[in-house]
Amino acid sequence: MRLTTLTRTDRLPLLVTRATLTAAGIDLDVALRAARSGHWREVLPGAWLRRDVEVTRDHRQQAALQVLGPRSLLTGPDACRELDLRDVPADDRVFVLVPHAVQRDLGPTVRLVRSTARPTPCEMRGRRWVDPTRAVYDASFGRTLQDVRALVTAAVSDAWTSAEDLRALLDKGPRRGSAELRRAVGDVEAGARSAPEAEAADVLGAAVRAGLLPRFLLNPDVFLDGSSCSARTSG
Repeated sequence: MRLTTLTRTDRLPLLVTRATLTAAGIDLDVALRAARSGHWREVLPGAWLRRDVEVTRDHRQQAALQVLGPRSLLTGPDACRELDLRDVPADDRVFVLVPHAVQRDLGPTVRLVRSTARPTPCEMRGRRWVDPTRAVYDASFGRTLQDVRALVTAAVSDAWTSAEDLRALLDKGPRRGSAELRRAVGDVEAGARSAPEAEAADVLGAAVRAGLLPRFLLNPDVFLDGSSCSARTSG
């Protein structure tokens, strides 16, 4: 018995894409008409919910990965939050790492991060994510220095990444837009463990250059009677 289009669409998952429809033998016009009539809700270009429900961030994440293909990975602020990193900058967009050749535009709610290198994916909640270093790296572009310092120093202090690993990505990536991240990584390399420490070092450094203060060290290792301890401040 030949199934009707309505029956076939009812058997589809809640989130459908052009590829889903093609695999099920359903014409794209079915989705376009359903979206225009208000029965379906467009999530992203080429992806729909088969119910007239509110589109959530989770829906956009899932849709982006399905539309962009198996080599796409979630990155940036969402990946940082998924890993429970601290001081992640607020951003309404979903960041997706894709191969450099991908030129597709999914609208203002999705930012594509193009790269020739693909990190080893991490699987969480049925989705593909980048590693912590790449997540911090991608989340740092287009931010204020204060925001980048907060994210980077927290991630390094909590051992999610290191200045060396971030520096390695910076050395391979574009210089444009990376000034704040380079500065924050330099702060960590100089001993800063929090954004306030890095900001204080700026002020003290200006006083040193003016000859008002002697040179100083941030969080140095102090050696007493042959043993060592780290002079750390809570950030």
